[in-house]
Amino acid sequence: MTEREYRSAMRKWKTANKKRRERQKTAQQIMDITPTSSPRSGTPVLRRSRGRKQIRRDRSAVYRNNLKLQEEIEKLKRICSKYKKRYQKAKTSIKHTEQVNKLNQNKFSTLSNAIKDHYRSLKSIKEKQSLKQIFKENAI
Repeated sequence: MTEREYRSAMRKWKTANKKRRERQKTAQQIMDITPTSSPRSGTPVLRRSRGRKQIRRDRSAVYRNNLKLQEEIEKLKRICSKYKKRYQKAKTSIKHTEQVNKLNQNKFSTLSNAIKDHYRSLKSIKEKQSLKQIFKENAI
């Protein structure tokens, strides 16, 4: 905005602001001059309708609030179920690894018992030494 445009805009703003203040001043003077009015006989009807309006407004606000809270409850339930499923999955995987370890131990003990029984059943010392030699070579 050039300097000339700025000055003209300020001039317009000042005149508009002056007119606004004058209007406010005259309105205030009119309000000061006029006496307060006495309530009419029909005001209870207005009060009742105003009360109904207020009740409706309050009800709708409560309804909206309930909807928000229900959505929040659903969101929290979904989160809860997600973590519950995650926990159950972790728990079953731990049990599964324990079962696998037990199964492997059983297989190992069965195999070692079978080898020991076979070693005991061998008659000659030469056969026993050759079996020992086989396991010594595989161990290294």
